[in-house]
Amino acid sequence: MTTEGPTPSWPLAARPDLVEDIVRRMRARPSRAQLLSGGTGIGKTTLARGVVAALREEGRIVVPIVGVAELRGVPAAALAPVLATAGVPEPAAIPSDDADVIGERVHRFVATVGAGASRYALAVDDVSLVDDVTAGVVYQLVRVFGVPAVFTDRVERALSATVARLDAEGLLDRVDVPPLTPVQLVALAEEYLEEPLHPDAARRLADASAGNPLVLRELLVTAEREGRLRPTTVGVEIDEMRLAPHLLDAARAHLAPLSSSERELAELLALAQPWTADLASAIDDRALRNLVSRAVVRETVDAGRRRVRLAHPLLTEALLADLDPERRIQLVRRAAEALRSTGDQDDRRTAIHLLPEGDADAAELEWAAQAAASAGDPETALRLADAADRLRPTAAAALVRAVALSALDRDADAAFVAASDRAVDDEMRAVVALRHGQHLAYRLRDPRAAADLARAVLDRIDPDAGGALAAEAVKWRAMAGDVTAYEPSASPSSLAQLGGDLTEAMFATMGGSIAQAQAAIDRGRPLADRHRAELPHAESLLALSQFLVFVGSGDIGSARVLAEGRRLDGEADAAGLWTYTLALIALHGGRHDDAFDLARLAVRLLEWRDFTGLVDVARALARTCAAMSGDDASAVRNSSGGPAPTEVKAVLQLAEADAWTAARAGRDDEAIALLRAAVEEGVRQRHHVLAALTASTAIRLGRARDVVDLLESAADAGGAPLCVLLADVARARARGDYARYVDLLPSLRRAGLLGVARRIAEDAAVRAGQGRARTQGRIAAADLAALTSADPLRLPGTGGSVDEMMLSPREWQIARAAAMRRRSREIAAELGLSARTVDNHLARVYRKLGVSGRDDLATLFDADDPSAAR
Repeated sequence: MTTEGPTPSWPLAARPDLVEDIVRRMRARPSRAQLLSGGTGIGKTTLARGVVAALREEGRIVVPIVGVAELRGVPAAALAPVLATAGVPEPAAIPSDDADVIGERVHRFVATVGAGASRYALAVDDVSLVDDVTAGVVYQLVRVFGVPAVFTDRVERALSATVARLDAEGLLDRVDVPPLTPVQLVALAEEYLEEPLHPDAARRLADASAGNPLVLRELLVTAEREGRLRPTTVGVEIDEMRLAPHLLDAARAHLAPLSSSERELAELLALAQPWTADLASAIDDRALRNLVSRAVVRETVDAGRRRVRLAHPLLTEALLADLDPERRIQLVRRAAEALRSTGDQDDRRTAIHLLPEGDADAAELEWAAQAAASAGDPETALRLADAADRLRPTAAAALVRAVALSALDRDADAAFVAASDRAVDDEMRAVVALRHGQHLAYRLRDPRAAADLARAVLDRIDPDAGGALAAEAVKWRAMAGDVTAYEPSASPSSLAQLGGDLTEAMFATMGGSIAQAQAAIDRGRPLADRHRAELPHAESLLALSQFLVFVGSGDIGSARVLAEGRRLDGEADAAGLWTYTLALIALHGGRHDDAFDLARLAVRLLEWRDFTGLVDVARALARTCAAMSGDDASAVRNSSGGPAPTEVKAVLQLAEADAWTAARAGRDDEAIALLRAAVEEGVRQRHHVLAALTASTAIRLGRARDVVDLLESAADAGGAPLCVLLADVARARARGDYARYVDLLPSLRRAGLLGVARRIAEDAAVRAGQGRARTQGRIAAADLAALTSADPLRLPGTGGSVDEMMLSPREWQIARAAAMRRRSREIAAELGLSARTVDNHLARVYRKLGVSGRDDLATLFDADDPSAAR
């Protein structure tokens, strides 16, 4: 968000995946028209522009046609601006009332475009508004000549006769343009603001805009104009979401024809949506059917249940804006009564959220506050907890209030003390201490204080009541740098069992005891939902342990799928956690530039919400990436500025950053000393998997022999396949066993260690003698160079530079094509080269790989990297 200069223009929501899918379907034969439909501002025209741009890049001539309501009765009006495309006289030279001349021009246009169906495409905006002549031309070009076409139209409009005919004849695909996803919404907002967006603001924007780009734009522009954008350390916050009044006028016009009963049902939906279709139908079935037919309400299916909501966020805003206070209270009570009648807990919570404070009792308010806190909505949780507390002060209400204050980054200690003072039994005292300790350890980043609090409380309560607290305290002591072992609690409490499973899973994954970790995860999963109030992030923590099980097992594919899925669909509070895991994957996958972007985003998100104590680790990861890229200023900016962290994960990651910095300056021995000291501490604290990953930096620096003993210790202690693999790699390099070295490349790929794999391949390519290891190294090095960024330190060559020995990117490209036995002329045409140039490149490929021709090359690629030749 710039404070000076012109207001930035609104960016376009490109949606490349959707564009690609539509263009792919337009290439199909026989051709089918693509109808992009949706409400006002959903992005139909923008999407169509993306499709048109992609078609033009393919060399197609796109004929643009725009329907205009005022010209619908004028023959060929929509075609007038484009008839010159067919090479006929300019439209202005022909009298508008000369039907014969117009007919001749249309005939020539159809003949030209139809004859070139493989070169043309139609793009018709507002297709239902084109005149009848144009509609007939479009139908003929699609139906008779097979010209690809993309249409746009509003969802509330009935299909025109032409479009309906294409649909009936199976020549039309309907594409309902979806709302922006949360990721797309944030990207669009941040591109406009030119600054990161606060995650809480992102959630409110998503709710207020319903993913509609037009509404999103107006919310941001209005907030900026009225000075309601507030920079924070986490991102730009928006103090209030509201639209300019004039924007609602079109929505009011759309609502004007509604009957009183139809409007009342629409108002009920506006207050709390979505509703189940059955509930809305029970209130007024006729009104619901009419609202759907008028495109005021739309139906969706969610988790197998039919739901209804207003078709556009502007309709919602217009309805709410026009409600006077007295009528609003009446409708709120009616909506709450209807929602309570369903027996569904989500509906019950919504009803309590709606009601005025005096209409709900303390127990209901307290229950709803706990549910809001568990759902990651601290603002609502705080409001409801305060309301409950005013009616009946309890430990539970005070605890929800404290947890909400902590999540909102406000002073929460007094609220935790109040909750503890009100606790009437040991179970509640333990739960309060558990949540207070989490606040101290993760929000205030003081795990020592959290451990001390737990110890003081555990000394005063029944051991059976404190099982979950005791389990969590072990983690806090480990975060403070204390080496400790976890002893499972004998408590019969399911909460204690869940706490124990979480801690055991964490320690086992860190230690590389894969089977033990998986067993703890499997035991904990059924308990996580049951104890969401006491341990709201248990399910995410178990998923993190599952991620680490995949990493420790050398299965990065499964780890990536899990992380990407959780980042997209998991709880919002865990966004920083999963962004960090993806940054870690990118770093060890040899893409430190991508990792840098992800790590910086992870830091920002973890500063907002961090229930794992990972913010210092993410900062250290960002420093590592900055050190690898030579960006020393960013490395400093991404440090916390406080005392050096003692938690072993951060210590290990910082050692990698410092080692890369030292190595870049030519201080290799210092780099290795830094790595060894950190890895030794990691092994001592039983963090074998992460210690092994840190030790792998020494392999990338060409000093594998210096960490063989540490990697062997990590492998022997836990037996994690990842640790065993890296120990095997280090031993092979220390012995100069390049054949074994290269044989480990497939396993390193599966483990996601492409940075190490590239170093190994390059090492073997220049150091191994003549033979299989050298050839395989050169093939793998060329492949990996296309997938990874080069490490900042180049491998020293032997008898010539590395570049002279390796396949260049162009040589690799030609070698892959030749391995599929494609002719030089074919390769040349595809790459825009001459056949002679291709043959010259192939000659160098044959020399570098020690082969004599395409047959040998195909055999070599098939044996060494089947994917390369297929």
